[in-house]
Amino acid sequence: MVASYCQSQTVLDPTAELIPASPPDSAEDPFFVHRVIVKCIYDFNNDGIPDEAISDELLWGNAGGLWEIYLGQPGGGFKHLDDLFFHPFAINIQPIRPGMAKVTIYLRMSAVDGILVEYNISGSGIREIKSKSISVESAGSWDSDSPAKRLYDSLFNDRLHMSVVSSCSLSDLCKNPKAKWHDGY
Repeated sequence: MVASYCQSQTVLDPTAELIPASPPDSAEDPFFVHRVIVKCIYDFNNDGIPDEAISDELLWGNAGGLWEIYLGQPGGGFKHLDDLFFHPFAINIQPIRPGMAKVTIYLRMSAVDGILVEYNISGSGIREIKSKSISVESAGSWDSDSPAKRLYDSLFNDRLHMSVVSSCSLSDLCKNPKAKWHDGY
């Protein structure tokens, strides 16, 4: 999704990396008019500087989508770090120490089964720490008393992170890079 040169350069606006230089008209690409860019602003590496994750919702499924992670830089701008697959309802970010955070993601595999994946994120990259399969189902329904369901709820029922998610249509951004972003996705 992002050009490889972004990984070594600081960019002023990560969203601009997704805007094509010559956008197609709707006759050339009827899907273009329906594409939505989603942005999540959070301090992914616990350095006190807001970071951005950018995703193209066209590439999403029920389990979420691929997000490009850009770390905010002390002097301004953003540096592309790497990408992560997640759903904005199923990500938990906890500080470890200044400059590093633990990110836990639930990767949905079915309606009731998934994988918890833990990463450490710092300025030097994203490193997977561990993963574990969990099932939040018992006897065909969500079991609120199961240890897996309690773990899931403890990690992802705090919707505070959703307040930092916004979206904008790609066609609007092509017409005006300063187009209005809308809360949520």
